[in-house]
Amino acid sequence: MIPEDNNVIYIEDHPFSTGDEVVYDTDGGAAIGGLVRGQSYWVIVLDAHRIRLAASYCEAVGFAGDADCYDEVYSHDEPLLDEDGDPVLDEDENPIMIPVYVDVPIEVAPITLTPNKTDAATLVSHRLYFPDELPLEGLVDGGMYYVVGADADSFQLALTPGGAPIALDGSNSPGTGWFVAGLVDITGTTDAVGWLTLILGGTGSGTQVFRPSVRSSRCRPAPGTPRRRSTAAVAASSRSAPPTPM
Repeated sequence: MIPEDNNVIYIEDHPFSTGDEVVYDTDGGAAIGGLVRGQSYWVIVLDAHRIRLAASYCEAVGFAGDADCYDEVYSHDEPLLDEDGDPVLDEDENPIMIPVYVDVPIEVAPITLTPNKTDAATLVSHRLYFPDELPLEGLVDGGMYYVVGADADSFQLALTPGGAPIALDGSNSPGTGWFVAGLVDITGTTDAVGWLTLILGGTGSGTQVFRPSVRSSRCRPAPGTPRRRSTAAVAASSRSAPPTPM
C-alpha cells in the first residue's frame, strides 16, 4: 500500500456503518494529528476496509443521508407585515424589520489527518470504540496488568508486580468486560506458577523443551454477553492488518 494524503484510515473488515459514533483512543502514545484521545467522532464508510472520520453526525452523512442535516443561516432582514400585508411600524413610524434565515444543507466533511509516520510513531496502537463498549478509564484494551490487593470478593490492578493500584473510572464504560490470565515469567529467580504444555504424541527427536502456553491478555466481553466486533484497531494489532492513516 502506498500512503496518500487522503484522510483515510485502513481497518481490515471493519464493523462500522456511515454515521456510527466512535470514540478514539490510543495505548498511551500520541494521537494521530487531527484527532483527540477520548473524543467522539462519526464514521464515513468508503468500503469494507477503509473509513474516514467526521467531527459530527451530519458531517459524516450529509444532507443527502439525512434531511435533518442542515444549518439555518441568516440571509437578510425584511419588514414585518400585518394580516393585510402592510408593514408594521414602530412608535417612530419606522418599519419593524425581522431577520430571515435560509436552510443550508450540510455537506460531508471528513477530518484532515496528519499522522506521524516516524518509526517510533508506528509502534503506537490506535483504537476506535463504540461508545457503549469503552474499556475502563485507566486501562487499555489488550493491555497486560498485575493483580494486587486481592481478597475473596475483589482485586486491584497495577502496571508492575506489587505496584501501586491503578485508579479506575467506570462511569463512561457501560459495557461488560472480563480478564484472561496472562503469561507468567518463569525464567527469573522469583517463585511463580504457570501452565506448561507437553505434547506426548509422536516420536520426537533431539532435546525437548517445556514452554509456557500462550494465553490472550485482551479484555473480552463476559461469557453470555451479546458480542459484536466493536473495537477496531487503527494500528497494528494481533487481530487485524496494520491500518494506515493515508
